[in-house]
Amino acid sequence: MILRAGLSYRLHRAAPAEAAAREAIALARPINPVLADDALETLMRAVQLQPNLSARELARELVRRRTATLGPAHPKTAYAQVRLSIFPDSGLSRQDVAAALAAIRRAYGEDNPQYASAVSSGYWAVADSRGEKIALLRQAIGVLDRRLPVGSEWRMAARYNLALLLLYDDPAPTPDEVAQGLNALRETIAAQHRGGLPANSDELLLANYLIDRGSPAQLPEAAQVLASLRAETIALFGADNYRLQDIDYFQAKWLFRQGRHAEADAAFARLLAADRAFLDSGGTGQGALVDFQTRSLYLTRSLLYRGLYALRTCRRRQAEDFMQQAARLSSTAPLIDAEERAAVRAYLEGARRGEVAQAGRDLLAPGEREALGQAARRCGRVASP
Repeated sequence: MILRAGLSYRLHRAAPAEAAAREAIALARPINPVLADDALETLMRAVQLQPNLSARELARELVRRRTATLGPAHPKTAYAQVRLSIFPDSGLSRQDVAAALAAIRRAYGEDNPQYASAVSSGYWAVADSRGEKIALLRQAIGVLDRRLPVGSEWRMAARYNLALLLLYDDPAPTPDEVAQGLNALRETIAAQHRGGLPANSDELLLANYLIDRGSPAQLPEAAQVLASLRAETIALFGADNYRLQDIDYFQAKWLFRQGRHAEADAAFARLLAADRAFLDSGGTGQGALVDFQTRSLYLTRSLLYRGLYALRTCRRRQAEDFMQQAARLSSTAPLIDAEERAAVRAYLEGARRGEVAQAGRDLLAPGEREALGQAARRCGRVASP
């Protein structure tokens, strides 16, 4: 049952993966608590395929159970701690994670996939510089490549983490680092597709970077990735799955980056209209209205883009209204961070002056910011009806 759950998870079949993991837990708990906790680890990963906020609590439960059954010094307990550290507010310090990695290294040695996988998640706890982080991840990938077959989940996950580090850890990565990060994603996507596996996370990150920070020449590739991601998401999860909201957001932003501002504005409007009940809840609802992953973030930014288009087309009052809605949502939604809230406030204050704020790097490319600012200045400072 654990193997069945794991296979369903790799295929992104959320319901079968969760059901098989829960059945395995029920079967094993009375007779073999260690095996039951192995199933619990699979369940923790499986629930993340859905808009489910229970994964962190399952990770906490796994640490508690591993500690109770195997003791605090066991490598399985240490690995559970590393997994927990991935979640925000894990309660684990850098020292805790470093100690967990040391325990795994003592148990298995450095040339071991279990240790390499742990390092690929917890490298930040034992590296003092960006260069050390990159070196540790590359070492981990080298071990995983030597010891595991092509298409292994741990190999793919480590490459994803390396791409994330190369592309986003530094505000100004070198062109070579950007190329390496993008190529890591492209290689991972190709490997997973060759193995008949979905590559949703890697495709989304690739599209995200190309649209947010890529050059105009890279936008056609972004469009291809989005099309592949949309088709794969519908095939796996259906046409009403929440993941399509992210794709719709990036499709609208792609239009914006292409200079097709009226089409982009209409697309952002549809996105907001489809989630109006969530907006009205301020991101604090429950059930179908619960905030998760990037829901509140992308809706906030959709409002900002509508406000920027209103500024560009001399509708200053509407611009202020959109920016005010964005400020309200960002101030109450629990998954919006302080930096994003500050950027939203800057755009609201700018809209009140008829200006485009110099904030939020990934919202506007430098040329876009300048062009929008010029358009807003041409409109003058008189509020339009």
